[in-house]
Amino acid sequence: MRDKWSKHYEQIKAFLFSVLLLGSIGILLFFLLLTRAGPKQKEEVDRQILHQVPYTSLYQGTEKIQVAVYGTVKAASTTLYQAPFSDTVRVVEELIQGKYIEKGTLIFRMDTESLDLAIEQLQVRFKELELRSKQLEEEGKIIRERFDSIRELIVISQNALEKRDQELSIQKRLHGKVVELAGQDTVSNSELLQSNKGLIAAELAVLEARKNVESNEEALNNLRSLQNSNRYALEENTQKKRSLEIEIADLKVDLAKAEIRAETSGKVVEVFIDEEQEVQVGTSLARIRSVDEVELTVTVPDSYFKWLYSGPLFEQAGAYRRGNIPIHLVNYEFSKSFSGGYIKAIGESVRQETRSLPIVIGRKNPLDQAGIPIPDEELKPGMYCEVELELDEIHRVFLIPPSALQRNDWLYVLEGVEADGTAILRVIRDLDVVFESDRGMMIRLKEDFKQINLITQKFHFAEEGMRLQGYRLEGG
Repeated sequence: MRDKWSKHYEQIKAFLFSVLLLGSIGILLFFLLLTRAGPKQKEEVDRQILHQVPYTSLYQGTEKIQVAVYGTVKAASTTLYQAPFSDTVRVVEELIQGKYIEKGTLIFRMDTESLDLAIEQLQVRFKELELRSKQLEEEGKIIRERFDSIRELIVISQNALEKRDQELSIQKRLHGKVVELAGQDTVSNSELLQSNKGLIAAELAVLEARKNVESNEEALNNLRSLQNSNRYALEENTQKKRSLEIEIADLKVDLAKAEIRAETSGKVVEVFIDEEQEVQVGTSLARIRSVDEVELTVTVPDSYFKWLYSGPLFEQAGAYRRGNIPIHLVNYEFSKSFSGGYIKAIGESVRQETRSLPIVIGRKNPLDQAGIPIPDEELKPGMYCEVELELDEIHRVFLIPPSALQRNDWLYVLEGVEADGTAILRVIRDLDVVFESDRGMMIRLKEDFKQINLITQKFHFAEEGMRLQGYRLEGG
């Protein structure tokens, strides 16, 4: 058995030796051919052993600064319908979540019995106040007439007092003469007594006249008090009438709201009551959202502010006809895109917690002849979407794909590409990076290149000036 294995071992050794010998002879023949080959043959051999690298031709041009932002769609407007007053409410139109309701449709009706009774009671009270106003006005008229009469009496009594004062003054002078003559025994005692009586009568007349003046002035003051009381009572009554008028008007406004109609066309979101229910004023009845227009709020990070403020985006705010911002539904099962987005509003300030600026994107859903959104083209609330915002444009740049960056963030380009793809490798070290995005880097080169042949894959054996075999990628 051992002799048998020894025999096989010798055969294997002989076979391996033969293979090695043939390989050595082949290599020797190759080098002999290489040394004896002509220039063209030698160049062909060189090309067969060059490194092969993929490249694409890039041209200097204009690139768009775009940012992908995300948000959840919501209705542009949602109306909450509430009870305008306290009473029984009845559902007129059957309300089911998701049902389409046309503008002007009668959806609720309020009972108005208690409201009608309240208005009637207030109107009765208002008539009573009107009657009271007429009474006060008549009283005021009488007071004014009496006031004028008293003022005339005061003038008369004051004139009488003045006249009595004059008579008293005359009587005092006459009495003084009589007293003087009585001292000279020129007049009799009876004449002196008569003069005294005349003086006393004149003094009493003055006192009576003054009393009349004071009495008339007191009567005038009393009339002033009555006049003020009458005026205050009339003003108070008038104020009560105005308050009642406002209250009646408010109730009539509520009465006009007894029939609750859809303010806009839309879909029912929520219904909060049964078909018939007692409610208080302000009770929520239903919520209906608009379907003709939707919006979503996105935020642009502060790293894009330079392009946001320098670009034309702010000029587009509110002008939906000028915008056609693409909106893409984010869904892992299928893709769907919507056109017609526009800048509806831009936030006034930056959100400090996220260092971002909110922007509201609006879209008007296409409607059919009945005013209902076309299903395939309806952007619905709750959809999570991606929005592509074009912020600005950059001119005279190259768009470099991420895979083309080499060590030290250099670029490798091919110069002098011949028809068979051979070229010289050149290393570009100085890059002016203008903008970076998922699409790649937008750069400007120090030298004014209009076009470059860029190696698009990592190449670890690069030496500037070496010859390479390049093959152009499709589309490059």
